[in-house]
Amino acid sequence: MNKSPRVWRVPCLALAAVVMAWIAGCSQKPVTVSTALKGKITLDDQAVKIGIVRLISDEKTAEGSITPDGTYIVSNPPVGTCKIIIVPPPGLGMDSPFGKEGPPAPPAPKGAPDLPKKGPAFEIPAEMQEFLQTLEKMPAKYGHPDQSGLSTTIKEGEVNEYHIKMTTK
Repeated sequence: MNKSPRVWRVPCLALAAVVMAWIAGCSQKPVTVSTALKGKITLDDQAVKIGIVRLISDEKTAEGSITPDGTYIVSNPPVGTCKIIIVPPPGLGMDSPFGKEGPPAPPAPKGAPDLPKKGPAFEIPAEMQEFLQTLEKMPAKYGHPDQSGLSTTIKEGEVNEYHIKMTTK
């Protein structure tokens, strides 16, 4: 009895697919950890809940946002020694050229309703108001790379850790 080549086609294709999947799975490169810097940031032992941590080296800069629990992470920071500065929200801490209102709002598009020119855009929760008053006392030195006194060394391929402890004194 002659078996048709079509009968063997399906099992052969299935076997080839399994072998190729096995080979592809074995040849994948191991997952590597990317470089990052993470930590907690405090001002007078109170968690800083808003702002930006900026790393500065001779080659590049990188930054990460501060989260409400006082932690931050900077992805893909410069490798080697970096100076660190803290950038608060506009109008808070470190003298802002715009005062407490922050920078002026961009002009509204034609036909948009008029918005109030002054006053808060939203209510600030009571628990955040106390923190914002503390943040307003943050010394300007933390915003200048040569005065902040904050620096760390970043190792490539690692999740580095650096806790920032600032004081108002």
